[in-house]
Amino acid sequence: MYLLKKIIPLVLLISIVVEAQELPPIVKYNVKDYSGENQNWKIDQSYEDYIYIGNNNGLLEYNGADWKIYPSSNNSIIRSVKVINEKIFTGCYMDFGYWIKDNYGNLAYTSLVHKLPKALLNDESFWNIVQFEDYVLFQS
Repeated sequence: MYLLKKIIPLVLLISIVVEAQELPPIVKYNVKDYSGENQNWKIDQSYEDYIYIGNNNGLLEYNGADWKIYPSSNNSIIRSVKVINEKIFTGCYMDFGYWIKDNYGNLAYTSLVHKLPKALLNDESFWNIVQFEDYVLFQS
């Protein structure tokens, strides 16, 4: 009886530890699943837990169940993505700006290139986006 009293708590403790070590399921997606190209560049997550990915075909949006793809304004590769509050900032070849959801939940794009004091350089691409204090910096 003494041994039984010692073994039962030990078995319960081991089962709790084993349960805590369980890994979440891993799901693999291929390009047919998300209608993009096979090369992804940057990834970020929104406050709503949506995933945004810069892809050769545009901006991929994943809500945990469904994929949507939004082509860039000039149909080029989106190389940088940064989610800040409700805006999804992206950079691509010769353009950068942000996306905001409309009343239907679809993303609408606003380019910021026209706000530059100088024209873009030939073949300029925006590879990184950084938030610094109240600023959003686009690196080309």
